Amino acid sequence: MAARACEFELDLTLNPARPHVLQGDQGYSRKGPDPGNASRYFSYTRLDTQGLIHLDEEAHRGEGLGWMDREWGSSALSEEQTGWDWFSLQLSDGSDIMFYRLREENGQTSPFSKGLHVTPDGDTRLLTVNDVELDIQSHWQSPKTGVRYPLAWQLRIPELAPTLNIEPRLEAQEIDGTFRYWEGAMTVEGEREGQAIDGQGYLELAGY
Repeated sequence: MAARACEFELDLTLNPARPHVLQGDQGYSRKGPDPGNASRYFSYTRLDTQGLIHLDEEAHRGEGLGWMDREWGSSALSEEQTGWDWFSLQLSDGSDIMFYRLREENGQTSPFSKGLHVTPDGDTRLLTVNDVELDIQSHWQSPKTGVRYPLAWQLRIPELAPTLNIEPRLEAQEIDGTFRYWEGAMTVEGEREGQAIDGQGYLELAGY
């Protein structure tokens, strides 16, 4: 993967560390009551990543873990939905979590919110809105747009045991273009059955 913009250049090689996973019902991700409120959706939740970042005429070599989503469809949201909070988390025990929280006009979480838990062995389990508990811990207000975003979260999956605290690496990760998003890198800390667990993640907020 290569990208260039102004004095920044990115040149990375990404290789799947585990097979792709299908989101939703065998890759069909329903997001509302109508047939058109859906997408086709799959993910590579762990990509071994290495390469070069060029910044201000200096080259920096690095390596890490990547995540790739591929999603396409017609009209994803229903009229009652205003946006979403999307989490992708890579945990130190080798497991991965995706959760797609859809928000309704009344502030409630849509029953069509869904996610996926991937075990270290690559086995998957669908997560429904009843499996996941999300609590906002703090907000950040953009000095540019005035929009107030929930950036710090606590995520719990009682049946699978993890309690995770999710915080941004940097607050100012807003994208103010044709569509306004907050998209950025996150840190993860918490525990599973009394054992410390940490990790990294990505958060996308839309509709605020």
